Amino acid sequence: MFPHGRSVVFTALIAAGLAGCQPEEQIAQYTIPKAESIQLPAATPGKGPGSESTAGRPERMLAAILPGGEQSWFFKLTGPVDPVAERWDEFREFVKSVHFGADGNPDWTLPAGWTKQPGNQMRFATLVIAADPPLEISVSALATSEDTVLANINRWRGQLSLPPVTADNLGDESEMIATKSGALATVINLVGTSKGGGMMSGPFARGGMPSSPPLQPSAAPPSVTYDTPEGWTPGKVGGMRKAALEVMEGDYRAEITVIDLPRDPQASERLANVNRWRGQVALSPVTADELKSAMRPLPVGSLTGDYVELIGTEGGDAAQSILGVIVDRDDKTWFVKLQGPTPVALSQRANFEQFVKSLKFE
Repeated sequence: MFPHGRSVVFTALIAAGLAGCQPEEQIAQYTIPKAESIQLPAATPGKGPGSESTAGRPERMLAAILPGGEQSWFFKLTGPVDPVAERWDEFREFVKSVHFGADGNPDWTLPAGWTKQPGNQMRFATLVIAADPPLEISVSALATSEDTVLANINRWRGQLSLPPVTADNLGDESEMIATKSGALATVINLVGTSKGGGMMSGPFARGGMPSSPPLQPSAAPPSVTYDTPEGWTPGKVGGMRKAALEVMEGDYRAEITVIDLPRDPQASERLANVNRWRGQVALSPVTADELKSAMRPLPVGSLTGDYVELIGTEGGDAAQSILGVIVDRDDKTWFVKLQGPTPVALSQRANFEQFVKSLKFE
């Protein structure tokens, strides 16, 4: 269990963004509308974190971010420091149990004393833990973006009056947990001072909107064309994703994505993005000198990109790896990424390289 008096993170993309897709992903330099705040229902004074009497009081937050296809899922428990701390082991076991059904929605095994309540417009579900007062875990989702993990963790830290962290030290402030879904969840255990006031931002960072129905598979838009390797099938495109495919090997699935962002120093900076990917597959960050020896050039159509292979080993059968390429073209930086179980990533290496070489940007 974490020490009660400070924020700790145990420790990939989290799997995520490349481009980063999955979770990919902390390079966001885009702007989207700001979501309205959620007015929480009135609470009995002194009975829970939604009460005005909790303003400025110490609170603990247990939260997890889990990639699930086109969406990332968020599980968050906030409340008095010690009662929430007592639920840490249960919370971790709960996160490990999460998997996804055929409809793309999560399912799980609830610990004793936990019950599921219906969701609403802003939540998929509410999980209630029998306690005095009762504790609640919100379950929500939003479309995965390049900065899903870092942006949301910093949003949560802000809710507890804690300073933000950077992509470089995110691994020191979170734990990666292998889940039944086959993906790694990013889990935090924070202690800080609540801002109170009865208002909380929604379960979204950078103005993200409530979760929407999963995007449907479709052909790549005209902005990018490519040759599809044998065995790869269309994935879900939309938003920043200009192309998406997936490949199955037995029960294992890897996702291939192509996204673009406005070209600027932050978006195109290699070290920060590679270290972000490394965090998604439970690898420690590297230095600029180490990156030089790990990155090699790879043709991307008529261009030349920077290619890295990030082979994860943590998590046993659930270990994740990323094959990623970053390439600049005109006013955009493109991110091409394969993320999935390590055996699939290794067996699809040649196909991925041929796919990257075939890419043409319109």
